[in-house]
Amino acid sequence: MLAGTADAKLLYVSDIATDDVQVYTYPQGAVVGTLTGFNEPQGECVDAAGNIFISDTQASQIVEYAHGGTVPIATLNDSGEFPVACAINPRTGDLAVSNAFDTAFYSGSVSIYKKAAGKPTTYPNPLFWQSYFLSFDNEGNVFVDGLGNGNYFTFELAELHKGSWKYTPVTIDATINWPGNVVWTTANIAVGDQEYAPNEGAVYQVVDAGSSGTVVGTTLLEGVCDAPQFFIEKKATLIAPDACKSNTAFFKYPAGGAHHKTINAGLDQPVGAVVSQVATPTPSPTPSATPTPTPTPTPKSTPTPKSTPTPTPTPKK
Repeated sequence: MLAGTADAKLLYVSDIATDDVQVYTYPQGAVVGTLTGFNEPQGECVDAAGNIFISDTQASQIVEYAHGGTVPIATLNDSGEFPVACAINPRTGDLAVSNAFDTAFYSGSVSIYKKAAGKPTTYPNPLFWQSYFLSFDNEGNVFVDGLGNGNYFTFELAELHKGSWKYTPVTIDATINWPGNVVWTTANIAVGDQEYAPNEGAVYQVVDAGSSGTVVGTTLLEGVCDAPQFFIEKKATLIAPDACKSNTAFFKYPAGGAHHKTINAGLDQPVGAVVSQVATPTPSPTPSATPTPTPTPTPKSTPTPKSTPTPTPTPKK
């Protein structure tokens, strides 16, 4: 384990230029280690225990590390696919992975691993040419964005219904120039636009209503050139890797605007970020104190009574 990280929050940032994942203290931003050996690491996700999953795109694998760990604890094969992002179902622990397209360069898909283990079930997406980012909602449905199958450069958002092979297109009342991350926040779906404007990214808060979504808020990321997979920490801070500017910026969420912190140590083309912390076990309720019983005095030994004489019958009168 990386020294001094057992109980600390850690920020993991993947970089497609260095093929590494940099690990920082959070929110301080001090480098504590580097995970190596990837072949184009991209999107990341974290489970309730603090384990980190990294989409290793060119290797067609998802690599799992324990919080603060320096060697993988599991490697999941996504054979025949190019995985680019992942999400964890907080209720079941299932892992969903978006595949940009398969290794034959056909349309994208979503692979789901039960309990984040074993072989996946892969759900082809006929609506998309490329699948990008995804998130579970609180009912186990998966929202995924990408580029349309009819027009290769048109943003699309779809819902893969739990227990179904069917994708439902979701139209939203905003123009998104290039797919960004998708994050379910219980109140709404946060959907990113990597190319909102020159030198500015955006995240839309979208309320889902089946086949349509309504934008109820917009978070502008000033000074961000290209933020593919952002991370929302505690619904208050948005962490945006910027592949153009070789840094990772912190913003208030959902306020947005100017960043209040950046880190750049060890970064070249960062594309994914996630914060990990070891889950604190829920303490067992403290039982009520049992009163100390008052000791019962030991009785003196009762002497053995003398034998009782046989009574004389009472005479009749």
